[in-house]
Amino acid sequence: MPSARSTDPAALAHDLNNLLLAIVNASEAAEASLSGPLTEQTAALARSGLQTVVLAAQQAAGLARAIMDAPAAAAPAAEKDGAAAEAAPAAEAAPAAEAAPPALQAKPVDLPAFLATHRNLFAALVGKRALFELDPVSDPPPPHGLADPSTLSRVVGNFIKNAAEALAEHGGTRIRVRVVARQWGGRVPGDLGPAPEGFVGTTPPPTAGRDGVAIEVVDDGPGVPPDVAPTVFSRARTTKATGHGIGLSEAPAMAYAMGGCVSYRPAEPHGSVFSVWMPAAKEAPAAEKPAEPPKPAAPAPRPGAPRAAEPGAAILLVDDDPGILQAAAILFRVMGFQPLTATSLEDAVTAFNANAARIRAAVLDANVGDGTSAPLLDAIKGSVPTLPCIIASGYSEQKTATVFAGHRYDAFLGKPYTRSELAGILARFSLVR
Repeated sequence: MPSARSTDPAALAHDLNNLLLAIVNASEAAEASLSGPLTEQTAALARSGLQTVVLAAQQAAGLARAIMDAPAAAAPAAEKDGAAAEAAPAAEAAPAAEAAPPALQAKPVDLPAFLATHRNLFAALVGKRALFELDPVSDPPPPHGLADPSTLSRVVGNFIKNAAEALAEHGGTRIRVRVVARQWGGRVPGDLGPAPEGFVGTTPPPTAGRDGVAIEVVDDGPGVPPDVAPTVFSRARTTKATGHGIGLSEAPAMAYAMGGCVSYRPAEPHGSVFSVWMPAAKEAPAAEKPAEPPKPAAPAPRPGAPRAAEPGAAILLVDDDPGILQAAAILFRVMGFQPLTATSLEDAVTAFNANAARIRAAVLDANVGDGTSAPLLDAIKGSVPTLPCIIASGYSEQKTATVFAGHRYDAFLGKPYTRSELAGILARFSLVR
């Protein structure tokens, strides 16, 4: 069975490609909305498209970090009887009761709110191939689920993209996503009776409990052929001419890592229902917990605005990728700073020595050229010990801290980063309000 953390390179590349599709579709939609007269409606469409791009890029960054932080692949296991074992049906391949506990730290998630936040991203995966809809929230609303939002997005996104591709090839016009309360009845999430005809499902961890909630992706296509359904979650199983079966095959491991499971059943009168089930949360998401009444405060200025009108305040930016450097420089200019850019350690030292008096912080890519930026970091700290030095990297913060052990830096900034994330780091050093 795939790793519970789903670090298989092919699976991660598959999900990255899904997000790239969403980025391309959302970008083109934003561009098209701005090609004519600017109205409130076209501005809102453009804003929605750009927000989708940011969300997809943030999720892609998480997958990229998983690829970079994954340990080296182990040698292939010895084949039995001279032949590789065939993929077992999903129900047989489900983790057994003695399997390891869930690998991800699931947290309470408001699932209708989760779907609303990801609506444009999921719609971008569908594109023009079908009508994409979110069902209204039930009354009473379903319980919150215990899940890892990033992993949940990958599972649901794979179900949606799989449905869109199937409808485009085999017919069908509509994809619906809904949240439903479900109990785990031993084998079937839902009714405690026998499994419905055509049902294929995996098993959640033994600690999952019975009360739960599911996100269902329903399409009106022809459905999965009965002879294919038993192995629908097996690797390389696909009914699409151009498919490879990676997305569905990774879903069981990702759901299990959150403490849940996945299933398929035929829709009525035709079509498919792919579900990801998770335990019900006993607490509300942190953001929904009652908070203490806020103390009166002065209105906050625009996030990321310079703390003071300090003409010439500069930020040293070092990255050996000119494209990344240019994008970061634009972001700092928007925030009111003058970026001093360098693509090598030598150029960075020259820029620092010539402008040290007006540099307010240094943002250094962790890897520059054939090595790290540690020598530059040490030189800057040796010259101006109080200057905030921020290490930016696509690797995880933990791995970056290991690489820079023994070198003093002030903050870590994960790449890619948003304006608000950057402003949050700079606010620690009173550079922005």
